Amino acid sequence: MAEIKIDTPEGIVLHLDVAGPGTRTLAALFDAAVFALLMLVAVTALAIGFGGSSAMVLLAGGILLLIGYQVFFAALWNGATPGKRLLGVRVVDQRGYPATLTQHFLRALFYPLDILPPLFPGLIAAVFTERHQRLGDLVAGTLVLRPTDERAAVDPFARERWSELPHPSYELTPALAERFNRGDLDFLRELLGRKGLDAAARGRLMRRTAALYLARLARPVPERLERREVEAFLRELYLFLRQMRGRLGVEQRRS
Repeated sequence: MAEIKIDTPEGIVLHLDVAGPGTRTLAALFDAAVFALLMLVAVTALAIGFGGSSAMVLLAGGILLLIGYQVFFAALWNGATPGKRLLGVRVVDQRGYPATLTQHFLRALFYPLDILPPLFPGLIAAVFTERHQRLGDLVAGTLVLRPTDERAAVDPFARERWSELPHPSYELTPALAERFNRGDLDFLRELLGRKGLDAAARGRLMRRTAALYLARLARPVPERLERREVEAFLRELYLFLRQMRGRLGVEQRRS
């Protein structure tokens, strides 16, 4: 797989592996098997309930079901369909951020065209583009990646639970989880758990992150955020979001 480097505004360089055509084809074949099973169930239900349908209705329904399959699982599993999850890859924004729901929808719209036989234009595009992007990726601005250092960002507080904190400092309620999404949870895990980041850059990033999330919680942002306050707030927020992951809101497009 080809490696790309992404320079963040905070001066941190991310090294990421782009999934190659072979990996993506294997994932697509597994997805095709799962989708074929879903189509069989749908056609059987139509035959029982309505006595069958015309070929055009089945074709249109199949295309809509295929698009829905891509969007549903990408939103459910943070950019991974069953096939991608099996192969350990996922769809992300081309800048390295989690892809938005709009991006997943755009790339899914082009999926029927990408797999159109006999040319399979999506496979051809994935072979010849530098970042192995199919047509849907080029339109949506997405990549299929496997982070090279994925294991480095371990859970920083694996044995702690937000509900068991003896003296929580912030009034966090389950309803507030809807102001965040899975991308926020993943980002906090990366920030708090990844080793080897430049200390100064990490400190600046943590302060900016704390100010951003305090504002999202409608809390006052101090003119000067002390390091201990920043670390305590982000730790408590991470534990809260991890425990409330089932209530996190839908991914929003970044401006």
